[in-house]
Amino acid sequence: MHPSGGHPNGSRRPGWGGLFEAALWAIVLALIFWLWYRSEHTLSIHSIYTRRREVYYWAVVFATFALGTALGDLTATTLYLGYLASGIMFFFVILIPAVAWKFVGLNSVVAFWFAYVVNPSARRLVRRLLQQAALHQRRQLRGRPGGPDHHDHRGRPGRLPGRGTPRHPAAR
Repeated sequence: MHPSGGHPNGSRRPGWGGLFEAALWAIVLALIFWLWYRSEHTLSIHSIYTRRREVYYWAVVFATFALGTALGDLTATTLYLGYLASGIMFFFVILIPAVAWKFVGLNSVVAFWFAYVVNPSARRLVRRLLQQAALHQRRQLRGRPGGPDHHDHRGRPGRLPGRGTPRHPAAR
């Protein structure tokens, strides 16, 4: 195990550290919102016109991305939902504030920040799902003619006839 809590290659092993990380960033984000509202009496993005409000805004952005990463990892790996199921779940969670604003009368500022906080989780999960699909596709192509590890009879990277740039005649 790497000192940072993950593997040396940057991946994370499923464990309850993700729950702690998500809880920590949720507390940090709640604290930033509390301090912002206490000093400015608003959390509206339409009223960010002072340096202090802009600092609060960027602190929220930073904490939101950290929380989104932690929540995505928590649901996908710690809770073993996987990237697809977690991504679908966060898609529906993002709809909650829109539906609540439209039909229940949820405050627009609360609706905005709710969706904003959940958004990075959904984006991260979709990105990870696409990365996994691309990795799977590369593994499927490995060793096949024309694949990334295909070599011709001389041990040089090969190509299928009619694919790619033909070698210069002098290089044959």
